[in-house]
Amino acid sequence: MAQILVFEDETYKNFLPLTYPKPLCELACGGRRQRERFVEAFPQDDLAFLVREYLADAYREKTGCTVNTIERSEGALLLNSALLMQKEELNALKTRLSKGEALVKGDTVLAMHTDRRVAEKIADRATKGGKLIIDVARRHGAVREDNKLQLLRFPWDITQLHEEMMNRDIAQLPRRDYKQISSDVGTGPVLVHEDAAIERDVFIDTRKGGVLVDESAEVQFPTRIAGPSWIGRESIVFSALLREGSRVGPVCKVGGEMETSVLEEHSNKAHAGYLGHSYVGEWVNVGAMAVTSDLKNTYGTVRMEIDGNPTDSGATKLGAFIADHAKMSISTSIYAGKKIGVASHASGLINTDVPSFTIWTSHQGQQPHELFLDSALETQRRMAARRGVELTQAQERLMRHIFDTTRDERLRRGVKRGSLAL
Repeated sequence: MAQILVFEDETYKNFLPLTYPKPLCELACGGRRQRERFVEAFPQDDLAFLVREYLADAYREKTGCTVNTIERSEGALLLNSALLMQKEELNALKTRLSKGEALVKGDTVLAMHTDRRVAEKIADRATKGGKLIIDVARRHGAVREDNKLQLLRFPWDITQLHEEMMNRDIAQLPRRDYKQISSDVGTGPVLVHEDAAIERDVFIDTRKGGVLVDESAEVQFPTRIAGPSWIGRESIVFSALLREGSRVGPVCKVGGEMETSVLEEHSNKAHAGYLGHSYVGEWVNVGAMAVTSDLKNTYGTVRMEIDGNPTDSGATKLGAFIADHAKMSISTSIYAGKKIGVASHASGLINTDVPSFTIWTSHQGQQPHELFLDSALETQRRMAARRGVELTQAQERLMRHIFDTTRDERLRRGVKRGSLAL
């Protein structure tokens, strides 16, 4: 049988800084990460992920998956990690493509069934940043267009497709692990793991979709949850208004208001504030009363900077995109469509993108300063220790690599080196 190789192309650049510390298949749209859908669809022994070389050690350690290894002489079915598909749809691609055929959407390879020699060429490009994989497909196979398949191309695709994918993810869940309870209004499913806890008088609205409360999660009164929403394993919901499209955790703490947003693993938004049409990575802390804007005063579409170019998202509702290990101080206010880099500390009014490893504050006319790498690592050790987790050598090497990689970005934005005195 052909090996299943999930690859990443140049699209990851559109999602920076979210994708500095992780491949695109680690992003979540709906209730699950992209990787989780591929793992559910295919046997572990048949599946491998092709990621950028500098990510390989930490990614292998984190997921336990086969990474950057081609093992089958029979050839490979290559699948783009940005594909938004469920188990049955992914499996159908095995029979849809004959060897030597590729499905493309414009200049994007969606899937390709090929021999080992061509698979190795694509793997070489994928592990070096995904450059021009479409050229390999055109030279070595019959290319067919398919403009119907959904995939992630830009950050706003996550928020625009989030609720649809969450409803589909909830429909895929095995009912044997959950009890179904009645919602207060609506007919959508409310699935509660047998080890989860929901306090009395929590209000659940399923008119627009289902609600999942996963293993060892806790939902406290007074909370209102509107579906589709997904509360992950070991997460705690305090007094919160979780509107449609709230994806929490696993292992998160959330309070205040949240809508059509992702809060990734080990991140906190425990207090009052608003997170809307936004994406928050891992190990992030969002301080009390911090807010994201997701609507312009003009009610016009929101523009984002993508790979250095101002780009119209076409979306009127679009919030912030906050990378792993970032920290938002109390009362931080972030303009619509702005990005906060890896490990950066933001406070005050954020009306521009913040580079990685930057202390960015609008208080008292201070210039942005570079965050010392050792300080970022020590902060991460402290935060991880609070969750009983240790920072591994592979993770530390990854952070050091990202720090070096993003140095020019900080220089271009006028970030000063040296200590910041407030």
